[in-house]
Amino acid sequence: MAPLDKGKGKAGLDARYLPIEKAPPPPPKLSEPPRKQASKRQPEEQKTDDHDPKDDEPLPQRPSVGKDGQRTQLDANYFAIDLGKTYAIYVYNLSFAGGYAPGSKRRERRVLQLLLDQYPACKSAATDYRECLVSTEQLTEENFPTTLRVLYHEIGDPPSHGADALKYYVTVSYLKKLELGPLHDYLGESSPGSQYTAKDETVAALNLLLGRYTNQATHVSKIGRGRVFDQRTTHSLRQPLRGGLEAVVGFEKSVRIAKAGLLLNLSAATSAFYMPLQMDELIDQWTNEACPHNYQGGRYAYQVRHLAKLERFLKGLQVRATYAPRRFHSVWGIARASIGSNRPTSDQVTFDLEHKDEHGKVISRESITVLEYFKREHGIQDATDCLVVDVGSQDKSIFIPANLLNVLPGNFYRHVLLGAQQSTMIQFACRPARIGTPDSPTHNHGLITNSGVPMLGISAQRPLNGPYDCFGFNVESHMLRIHGRYLTAPALQYRAYNAGRPVAKPNKILLSNDTQRGAWNIHDCTLALSARGGKWSWIELTKGPPCDDVQRHVFLNAIEDGIKRYCSFDNTEPWDHPDGTSSHILPYPDGKIEKKKKTLQEYLNKFKGNVSILFVILPDKNIPQYAMLKLVADTLVGIQTTCVVRDPNWKKQEKETQGQPSTRAHNPRGRQQGYQQRSQPGHQQPGRPHQGNRQSDRQLTIKEQARAYQGKTQIKCKPEVIANIMQKVNVRLRGINTVLANAEDPKLFTRETMVVGADVTHPGVGSLDKCPSIAAVVCSTSAFFGHYTASLRCQGSKVERIETFTEMLVERLKYWKAKSEARSGAKSRAKYPERLVIFRDGVSEGQFQMILKQEWPQIQKACQETYTRAQQQLPKVLLMCVLKRHATRFFPRSGNDLRSENDQDMLGNPNCGLVVDQGVTYKDGYDFYLQSHAVIKGTARPAHYVVLVDELNLAPDIVQRETYQHCFLYGRCNRAIGIHPAARLADRACDRGRKYLQHVFSPENEGQRTFDRATPEDSGAWIQDVHDDLKNEMFFL
Repeated sequence: MAPLDKGKGKAGLDARYLPIEKAPPPPPKLSEPPRKQASKRQPEEQKTDDHDPKDDEPLPQRPSVGKDGQRTQLDANYFAIDLGKTYAIYVYNLSFAGGYAPGSKRRERRVLQLLLDQYPACKSAATDYRECLVSTEQLTEENFPTTLRVLYHEIGDPPSHGADALKYYVTVSYLKKLELGPLHDYLGESSPGSQYTAKDETVAALNLLLGRYTNQATHVSKIGRGRVFDQRTTHSLRQPLRGGLEAVVGFEKSVRIAKAGLLLNLSAATSAFYMPLQMDELIDQWTNEACPHNYQGGRYAYQVRHLAKLERFLKGLQVRATYAPRRFHSVWGIARASIGSNRPTSDQVTFDLEHKDEHGKVISRESITVLEYFKREHGIQDATDCLVVDVGSQDKSIFIPANLLNVLPGNFYRHVLLGAQQSTMIQFACRPARIGTPDSPTHNHGLITNSGVPMLGISAQRPLNGPYDCFGFNVESHMLRIHGRYLTAPALQYRAYNAGRPVAKPNKILLSNDTQRGAWNIHDCTLALSARGGKWSWIELTKGPPCDDVQRHVFLNAIEDGIKRYCSFDNTEPWDHPDGTSSHILPYPDGKIEKKKKTLQEYLNKFKGNVSILFVILPDKNIPQYAMLKLVADTLVGIQTTCVVRDPNWKKQEKETQGQPSTRAHNPRGRQQGYQQRSQPGHQQPGRPHQGNRQSDRQLTIKEQARAYQGKTQIKCKPEVIANIMQKVNVRLRGINTVLANAEDPKLFTRETMVVGADVTHPGVGSLDKCPSIAAVVCSTSAFFGHYTASLRCQGSKVERIETFTEMLVERLKYWKAKSEARSGAKSRAKYPERLVIFRDGVSEGQFQMILKQEWPQIQKACQETYTRAQQQLPKVLLMCVLKRHATRFFPRSGNDLRSENDQDMLGNPNCGLVVDQGVTYKDGYDFYLQSHAVIKGTARPAHYVVLVDELNLAPDIVQRETYQHCFLYGRCNRAIGIHPAARLADRACDRGRKYLQHVFSPENEGQRTFDRATPEDSGAWIQDVHDDLKNEMFFL
């Protein structure tokens, strides 16, 4: 490396080290106002904590590699890293000298970008642009800080030199040296159970080094730990979302230590960004999308709540002033207009302008509008009718008209997308896995290899491997080839159905050939075990005119037919309230939350005790209405409800004919399009004498009209829709939809096994401060594993650990024992399950130790409390985590000799049943990837199962095969799902808990921002569980 200075510096440093400045000058003047110093955060890639990796609980090791299934070859979105002769990484701490920081995150990042560019010794270094710098070459001596001078200039400006240049001083202090020799040895060892204690620190440092190329590029935006987006991407990789937003395709990268060695994981990612527009144009686009009714008389008249929404939409946005291109700002909020106006435009917003003398002393103040100020000071005349944006801080406001600000490229959108925006985003982000030509950018495989790899600076030329030559290691430019296996789909058992006629064989078996694609048809089947003894009825909540009478009966007739086929109710016809149809229709109550709850509770109590399940017709897809209904029905009344939504755009068809009902000669189905009605009085058919009151001339009842109706319905009631509804109803009323058929005796999920699912959901963007998290534990109750019950609890805000795991698991164990007593008929023979298989959902790889140290002791305590008291042997436990938010993707290889041509779907994804337990799995540990579902859209994301506790010691083939088979037993649909049903149901139970606190998780009141149970408004908020009548029911499905 070339020396920076001749000879030795003042401190005696060798020329290969960084130079030291004698003393930094006073803090320089900034062209942008200093801001309140933000609290220091730990670097995302280089987080440190006090725990010693040696204190971590050991993970169970993989007993062996699975062998069941048909072998195949795959491409995994991983790229091999060759460390070469790199044997150490040096870690340094960065701080700004002179007592003055840059004042903004954007400027701080720019200073550290220039630091790496201006010092050749930093060619082998990378930084997190906050506090950490790593290098493959030693930069300073130990315990000897070095101060570096950085000459500042903005992006696009020429470099500054001389005395007038803006200067910053950065202190570089040595922290530690990461030896890579042990990593080389660890990667080369084949024996299981070997440990490398510095794994997390080394991976974090390598992530920084491999991110230098993109992080130094000024046209690349970085989000979080490893997502990067090139703001110069072509039109095919961008999609307008309306409302001033656009979707941009980027990439997510991370370094991983796997069985195949040191790997770089690279996957496509899509995120929403603000469009780089003029600020007033951005505001107009947002208003047209979010508040379309505010435009009046050619001008926007904002309500206070809409201004609050707009302020949240704009806050933190990085902008540049058009009248002073060197001035960069961050939006703080929207200015407030003078009293009596709801339009904070430049002619309505005033502030006090201070006049100072030559000594800086304030001699007078003048109240002036923003419009007049810009006319006087800058000669700007065209800032009349636009909103005023505050780009100051909490302590000091700076007002600038919106048309004088430009939104910078790369502003990431962190809020929740609107409904139409979400649909567009999903449609754009769901790209096929691998179809068309191999190099096509429209599918993920080609996008990663042809756009993502070059974006990271990885070159296929050797030994010149782009920017990583200076680090001393290479990165492969082609995907890693691995082996996988396709498991055989299970056979499923239903009951045969023949339109009510007798059948020769009562059971209907769907063989693996029928289920191997992950979806199957039940048109000639009915459910395996039907719910019995139930009664049903309906209600309708309205906001305006109710549903058309005939259309409502079309739906009710379809439900009646579905109950006859799928369930065994005492009465297939709906229960009618004694007060008539009017008692089934209720206008949705208005007012405060407590008033809505009281009105709905009084209304639903009319049906309590008379029906087992209530079908609810909602006027539209309004989440708060649905949430309020579920809150009242589940927690206050204790009645099962199933909701459907009517089509708000449905229009009643015109009468095409009048007179006689249609005949089979004109309609093979014997039905008439539209409603059948009798002839008008006195009307006579041409050429035919009047024949009096014939049967065909009588007025048809509404139910008969509904039976005869054929056309577009106001409520969806196609056969497949009704079948889906009845599957939910059957399971909620303790029926079983499907069971595994012709399966070998299970080794994992035996009859005396209780399957447990656990999850925690947290507040999101827009939730109230101190909003609680919600934990759920669901458990199976039968040997068919088709029915689960749940316990729900609120807990501390954003606490991932399940705080009341012991309490909830004890509840479920006691119910299992009660069911055992009911089955055996004797209390003496009742017992707890002999084994527990627990699926923990919603955690990341960094939380495994939290589960082992905090949740696993709770599970053991729950077993001690119940089994010891019952003098029963403690159960054996298999505890697995289910990881969904990962970036691993698999692609079938073209020209693969180890698979048939039918081993991929139409989108280029592997078929369901793919299991991978080598190559990209953990170097030390017990994990596997399982793609158990058939993909409807986009690229398949397999579930990642990680075993944390294994007391069963079963072969991996058994665990993988039976976990895959259970994915076919999800009660809501006739499809295999992507994760085990216990984990999915725990997620649904948490989501139901969110509905109980809808006003807290997604508040409509913009003024209230803190949740406090001590206040009258929040004192009655839901805390835990549901009504006693539903505690042991599957209400959350």
